[in-house]
Amino acid sequence: MLKRRGYLQEVRFSDRLPNAIRLGILVLLVVGIVLHGYRLGYKLYWHDEVYTTMRSSGYSGQEVSEVLFSDRTFTPSEVLQLQRIKPDSTPIDTLRSLATEDPQHPPLYFLMDRAWMQIFGSSIITNRSLAVLFGLIALPAMYY
Repeated sequence: MLKRRGYLQEVRFSDRLPNAIRLGILVLLVVGIVLHGYRLGYKLYWHDEVYTTMRSSGYSGQEVSEVLFSDRTFTPSEVLQLQRIKPDSTPIDTLRSLATEDPQHPPLYFLMDRAWMQIFGSSIITNRSLAVLFGLIALPAMYY
């Protein structure tokens, strides 16, 4: 805030930027959006993403261990099944899995991710797109 003739006048940071810098910020924002979403389905599926998908789908750690650590060879489709919403599961199963095995994680994101998967499907791109959407919302929010 600036003091002018006895009055306080609010000056926003964006009001003090020259147009060239504003354009540069906008260009960087667009480049960041494009690079963040480029080939979203081809990037390595990270441990945290697998964990989030498993929890959002309603699987418990024990159920996943029974499938993955059963001393047998399994097909990729069997592993991919763990990345889809568990048949006959509800959001309560997601909450129960979090509460009993990982209570330090806040459940809202997992419930939102589950709803996102129910609406748009369970592909890798879909599983990542909610986080990308939140990231895109955060970028302009930081500017203001």
